[in-house]
Amino acid sequence: MDALLLDAPAGRCLLTLLLAAGTLPGQVGHIRIEVKGQPAENAPLIASFDIPTQGDLIEHLFDLVFVSAPTVPPTRWIAIILEPGSGLDSVQFASLTFGPADLVNE
Repeated sequence: MDALLLDAPAGRCLLTLLLAAGTLPGQVGHIRIEVKGQPAENAPLIASFDIPTQGDLIEHLFDLVFVSAPTVPPTRWIAIILEPGSGLDSVQFASLTFGPADLVNE
């Protein structure tokens, strides 16, 4: 699954994903998330992470904070990759939010 973000901010960004995933019995499933600069095969990879999941269909909420350089056009391509043999039985996408990441002072 892909998402195209047309007016992505430069600087610190926050990508939040809500999805449910379930695995085949005895398997650990993996979902790869990639953030790229443009929707093209040779687009530079900005950030990525793997989501391990195991068990019945349960919801997961993931936050990815990364720094995005300004580009023209300010487009970002989010790719959610499910590889064959990943151990997943089912994945249900619920929502994606993307925007500037506020600094947190503690």
